Parts: sequence; C-alpha cells; structure tokens
Amino acid sequence: MSLVAIGAALGFSPGAAMAANRGSCSGPDPNPTPNPIKPGDKTTFGVYFYCLGPGIGNFLNDNVTLQVSKLPAGVTFSPKTAAVKGGDVTTITVTTSKTTPAGSSVKFTVGAKGKTCAAYTPPCPVSFQIKPEITCPKSAKGVCPNVWWFNGVDPQPKNYVTTIDASPGGTDYNWQITAGSQYAQFSNNSATMDTKSKNSVVVEPSADPGTGAPTVSVKVTVKSKDGTATSDEFKLTVLKPYKLAPNGIVDAKDGQGFHSRPTYLLQDQTGKTLPFPVTVRENFNAGSSNLWPGGSNWTAGNTKEQTLLANPTDIHDDLIKSGAGCNILIPSLGQVPCAHPPATVKECGNQLCTQPVISWTGGVWIGGVAANRTSGVQVMSNSWVLYQDHGRNCARKSPLSAGADNTFCPK
Repeated sequence: MSLVAIGAALGFSPGAAMAANRGSCSGPDPNPTPNPIKPGDKTTFGVYFYCLGPGIGNFLNDNVTLQVSKLPAGVTFSPKTAAVKGGDVTTITVTTSKTTPAGSSVKFTVGAKGKTCAAYTPPCPVSFQIKPEITCPKSAKGVCPNVWWFNGVDPQPKNYVTTIDASPGGTDYNWQITAGSQYAQFSNNSATMDTKSKNSVVVEPSADPGTGAPTVSVKVTVKSKDGTATSDEFKLTVLKPYKLAPNGIVDAKDGQGFHSRPTYLLQDQTGKTLPFPVTVRENFNAGSSNLWPGGSNWTAGNTKEQTLLANPTDIHDDLIKSGAGCNILIPSLGQVPCAHPPATVKECGNQLCTQPVISWTGGVWIGGVAANRTSGVQVMSNSWVLYQDHGRNCARKSPLSAGADNTFCPK
C-alpha cells in the first residue's frame, strides 16, 4: 500500500497541513462484532488507537483515557486507561449484568482522550448480542436437569415436574427440542413451543428411556426490542425409577410372633437414589401357596392393594405375624404352626427358621394408582414368604431384567 493510501486509511491527507497531532481509532477486532454472550458474562475485543504527528507515518506513543458512550444499566468496561503505541491493540473487556435483557444488542462507541493526541476520532462503533441462557430454577433442585419418566402417570408426580428457565427481558421465547425428541416433549405435546413473553417452559417425558440415560437437548430463541438471539443447547437426562436396592432388614418381636421389615433404596437407572418422595404400591397376584408340611391354617398377610407416599431412602415392607390366639401346647386349637419371635424356635436351634409356611406373589410399582398395572413403573417382582419366626421378600427381581435374588431368604 502506498503512503498516500495509508494516510487516507487513517483519515489524513498527505497534502494537508498537519500543524497538530491527531488520533484515530480502528476496530473492533473481531470484526464486525465481538462474540455473543449470556447475561452476566463478559466479552473481550480489541481496538487500535493511532496517534500521528506531522508528516507521513509518524506514529507517536500516548497515554489515553478511554471514552465509551453510554452503556446499558449494569454493563461495565475495563480498562479505563491504556498506553498507546502505533499499531498495537488495546484489549477491552465489557461485562454485562444478569439483568441485561436476553436477545438485546449492546451498542456503543469506543474513543479516547490522550496527552499527545487530544482526541481519537471518529470513535470505533461496537455491538454484540446478549444470548439467552437456559437454567434450572432454584425451586427445581434435585429434579432438573433431568426429565422423569413414570410410564404414563397423569398428572406427572408433582415433585418430578421439570421446568426450565431462560434469561428474562425478552419479548418472545421460542423453544425447540433439538435432540432426543423421542424421549421428551413440551407441555403442548410438541418438540417446539412459543411461550410468548413467558421465559419458562415445562418439559415432559414421552417414552421409556430404557436401561441407559439418554439426553434431550433444548434451545430457545429470544426476541427483544432491538434484536434476536439463540441460546446454547441445554441438556436434560431422561431418568426413571428403576430398581430397589436392599438397605437392611430388621426382625423384631410382635406379640407372641414377629414383625420383619426389609428396607430398600429406590434408585434410577444410573444407580442414584431418587430425590423426592414418590407414591409406592404393591400389587398382589391371586392366591397363596401353603408350604408347611402337612398344611397349615396360615393365610397371606394384608394383600389389600394400596398406594402410599414414601421416601426413596426408606421404601420398606412390613411382614407381620403376631401369633395371637396360638395355643402352643395344643396347636390344633390355634394357628398351625405357631408364630414365634425371631430366632426363638428351639426346633430351629434358636436361629431363624428355614422352613417356609406360606407365600404369595406380586410386585412393587412406583407412581400410578392402586391395582392399575399399566400405570407407573414396576421396579420389583417378588414373593412374600412367612416363616415361623420372620418374613422375607424372596425370588426378588429388581430391576425386572435381573435374575431371582434369594440372598436374604433362609436355606
């Protein structure tokens, strides 16, 4: 480039008299705009300040005070001063606030006032977009960033409704599921939804995630009074109640008999315990099996199907046989055989007896309503078995694809 062209690019005419030093600004870099950022984040860009003395290519050093036109409320810049050397870049950082409206354009100019060059004109115009950020609301801690599948339970258990938020300040919010739409949808039963000026949306499960933990990706495009911007992808993991993990058994005396309580942790398919209480129900198959040699007059325990709200860290079963009315001396006048407190039967060597008396089968469901086996997620199938001095969950399959587990049943 000729000296004439260089002078023209910097705003000088070689033929003009230059009795005083003159400053100019070039930029920003990256050009034409810095990268979009989220509310509360910062962006950096460079500008080039030139201070020229009389003559062609006479670059002078200078110390300047940056002059930035009015910024939106809460938006700041740094540094305030800079040392200018001909051709060197001055890096400027602009920091937004959490309240900077999503979708908006931040527009301003950057100039400078120096000692060697009094003014750097014209100032450099700068603009960048504020892209929305998708987050989990504080009220959804433990549920978000997950979507929870309960096999068609309607309405969704209230503790497991997934709501996500976008940065406020926009005039229109258009949401889109960009990946994993086979597993989730918005509350309008679609993979797209315009919530108008509302900056939140509910994501609902639509299919069984299986034994893995598939992800769903969501984006939102936000319009504002002076621009439009799209968020980064926000990922949700699709989870479900999956299995009951044994967490101890307590055998206690109950009247003349026993009260056994097996306890479980309710876990998802990643092995983590669910975060909030859920409804739990036991469904029982018809009939029971009498396993006592020669028969007994024992009947199955409480097989009334019911739904209860339970803590996922304390899913338990109560197997009780009080022994009330059992005539130990003449068993034929009472129950045959007699129920005893745990490990007190002499014929069993004062250890837990191994001969079962009666059993019945069924399973455990999470969510849904009593006696409806098409609603909710079955997390265990098993047999309830009563012995003379205790009770157990036997032939336990949890998850359902697992082999039968009789670890805690006497042999």
